[in-house]
Amino acid sequence: MKSYAAKLFLALVLAASNLRAEDPLQAQTEEFFPLPLNGSITLENSGGSFHIFGWYEPRVRLVAVRKAYTEARLAQIRVEKKVDASALSVRTVIPPASGLFADRSGTVDYTLNVPEMARLRVQLGTGEVLVQGLRGGQAEIELTNG
Repeated sequence: MKSYAAKLFLALVLAASNLRAEDPLQAQTEEFFPLPLNGSITLENSGGSFHIFGWYEPRVRLVAVRKAYTEARLAQIRVEKKVDASALSVRTVIPPASGLFADRSGTVDYTLNVPEMARLRVQLGTGEVLVQGLRGGQAEIELTNG
């Protein structure tokens, strides 16, 4: 009986480990937004990364790569943007999942080219922040775990 229980347990562990062995599904978007050279950019993300590069152009290039393990979960993850004459705000929305076997996956990785004198405010829950090429601007970065 012990041998059967051990084999069953091992089979369940192996089956569970194979459920997440595959790469996550991805959906990528690329957008451009006009922004003055000294404009403000606010970025919020609960999990993923921000790779931010300064350039001398009065616009922002935003590439967002949403990742999840199922099509349904990927469709739930949103990137909300708010634009006005001198500011851009980008916010990741990953709805909570409920249920014992619910898909709780979901991250968004961002790559941005921003005016090199921009004012940045970045909030990231878990992940990585890289900032290069800002000159004369300012950056306020809050990273909870990463």
